[in-house]
Amino acid sequence: MRPCFGNQQACPVEWASRITLALWAMVLATALAVTPAAPAAKPAIWFIPQPPPLQRRQGRWEFHGAALRRYLALFGPHDSWGDAAAATRVFGVFPQWIQFAPAADLKRQFTFLRRHHIALALKVEVLSAPGRDGKVEGFAWPDIHQNLRRIARRLQQVGGQEPRYLFVDEPLFFGSIYSGPLATKWTPGQVAANAAPAFRTLLQTFPSARIVDTEPVGGSPWGIRLELRRYQRGLAVLRHTLGPRLSAFRADVGWHTLPPGALAAFERLAHAQHLNFLVIADGNGDETSNIAWIDDTERHWATVTAAIGRSEGVVFQSWNPYPLKLLPETAPDAFTHLIYGYLYAQTTLTASLSGRIISGRLTTLTGRPVAGAAIQAQFQTLGGRGKMAVLTAHGIIAPDAKRLAFVITANDRNTLSGPINITIRQFRLLTRSGWSAVCRFRKPSDLSRWRGLPQAPHPVVAAVHHHGLYLHAPRGRPWQLVSPFTAIPARARGQPYTFSVQARIAPASLNAGYFTALLRQVSGSRLIFFHPAGSALGVTTTAADGSWAIRWSGRMVRRFRVLARYPGDKKYWPAEAHVTRRVGAWRRPGTHRVR
Repeated sequence: MRPCFGNQQACPVEWASRITLALWAMVLATALAVTPAAPAAKPAIWFIPQPPPLQRRQGRWEFHGAALRRYLALFGPHDSWGDAAAATRVFGVFPQWIQFAPAADLKRQFTFLRRHHIALALKVEVLSAPGRDGKVEGFAWPDIHQNLRRIARRLQQVGGQEPRYLFVDEPLFFGSIYSGPLATKWTPGQVAANAAPAFRTLLQTFPSARIVDTEPVGGSPWGIRLELRRYQRGLAVLRHTLGPRLSAFRADVGWHTLPPGALAAFERLAHAQHLNFLVIADGNGDETSNIAWIDDTERHWATVTAAIGRSEGVVFQSWNPYPLKLLPETAPDAFTHLIYGYLYAQTTLTASLSGRIISGRLTTLTGRPVAGAAIQAQFQTLGGRGKMAVLTAHGIIAPDAKRLAFVITANDRNTLSGPINITIRQFRLLTRSGWSAVCRFRKPSDLSRWRGLPQAPHPVVAAVHHHGLYLHAPRGRPWQLVSPFTAIPARARGQPYTFSVQARIAPASLNAGYFTALLRQVSGSRLIFFHPAGSALGVTTTAADGSWAIRWSGRMVRRFRVLARYPGDKKYWPAEAHVTRRVGAWRRPGTHRVR
C-alpha cells in the first residue's frame, strides 16, 4: 500500500535528542551483535508484481481467481518472459503469499527462480506499538516474531530458498515523519530502538539476508528538508547497528510532488552511508488501463535517469489496480515488457556543439545504433525574461473531490530555492466532461481575491499589467499564493483533466517553485515546475550509425543551453542530452540516458 500523506508536522530535534540518538546506536550495536557478511553484488533489476488478492472463504485464507492464474503463469514451463527473467536479479514477494499460498504453487515458483538464478526478496514490517499494528503502515501485525518464524517454517516445508534481501516497509517515515491518525512521532533513535527486536529476529531467522530500507521520497507536504534530515539520522543509526547487512536505500517516489534535485540529494544521502540507491519504477496509481500504467512508469524512469543517470538498481513494482497483464514480455501493455524494454529499448543520446553545428549519436544501452529516429533540438537563453508558453499536466479528479484552487508556490522546499521572475496570464483546468475552471489576470482586482501574498518587509513584487500577473522576488523565504476555491460539480468528479498554465518564466526562476492544481476534500494535486520556454532549432533524422547533426543559423549569445531530445516511439524509449555555454567559457557537455 502506498503511503497516504496527511498533515505532516516537523518536529525539531534538540541536542538532547542527538545525544540520545548516539546512545541508542551504541546500545543497539551491542544488542544485535551482528556478524558482518561479505558484501553482496549490486542488484540490477528487481521485479515485484502485485500478488493475487488474499480472501477469506469458509474460514480459511486463500488465493483464487484470474489474478492467481496470471501470477502463476510467470512460473510456467514456457519462456514468455525468458529475456526479462534472464536479466532479473531479484524477485520480491509478500509475507501473505508465503504463508497462505498452496504448497504446490510455492514449489513451482521456487523451481522457476532457481532455474533462472533469481534471488528472493521478502517484504517485512519492523515496528510495533499498541493500537497501531496493522493499522499504520510499517507496523507489523499481529506479531513480527511469530510471522517470521512461520514464514521460515513454511519455506522449509516447501523447499523454498532463503530470502537474500529483506525490504523493510518505511519505518523511518511512519515512525518519525508521518503525523496522520495514530502517528507516533518518534525521533529516529526511538524508531531504531523500537525496531531492534525485529531486526534481531530477522537476522537470526535469515542469517545471510541483507536489509534494504524502503522510504517515501518527495511526497511529504512539509518538503524534502524534513525527509532528508530524518532519514540521514535514521540511516546513520541503522548503518551503525547493522553494518554491511544494511545494503541499500530504496526510494518510493511521490512522482506528482517530486521537486527538481530531490533524487540527486537522496542518492548522495545513501552513498554517504555506503548504501546502494534503488528507485521504485511504478505508475501514479490513478491509471485506468495497462498501457497507461506502463507509459507513466516509463516517463517516471525517464525522470530518474535525467536526474541521476543510470541508477544502481531499478525496482519494477506495482501495488495498484494496474497492470493486470503480466505476460508476454513482447506485449507493450504487459508488466514484463518494462524489463524487456529496459534491456533492449532504452537509448542513450549524446550531444556536442562545434561552431554552429549541433551533433551527436543515438544508440541503445548496448551500443547498437538507432537509425531513422527523429531528433529535436531546442535553444534556451540563460538570461532575460523568457517567452510566453503553455505548461501542462494531466490527472484524474477523485470521485469525492469537492473544491479546486490554483496555487503558486516558491522556495518552500530544500531543493527549490531561487529568484522569481515570472508573468502568469492564465490558469485552466479542463475535464473530459467539458467542465472547466479558469483564472485569468487582466486587472488588479483579479489578484485581490488571492490570499497569501507576503507583506512588507518581504521583498516580493506582485502586480497585474496588460500581460498578466507579474511576480518578482529574490532568493529567500518560502511563500505561497492561493486562489479562491471553486466548487467541482458532480459530473466532473472522477473525470480525467488537463491542468495548464500560460506563463512567461525567466531562466533565473529555475529551481524556484511551481504551480499547483489543488483538489480539496481529498489528498491530491498536480504540480508544474517553473520551466522557461525555448526556441526550436530544428528536427533531423539519425543516420545508419545513429549519428545526427543540425546546423544552427540563429543569433549566438554568451549564455545559452542547447537541448537535444529523442521523444521515443513504440520500440525505443526516449532520451535527451544538453550542451550548456556560459559567460566566457564552455561547460563540459552533459549526457543523459533516459529510459
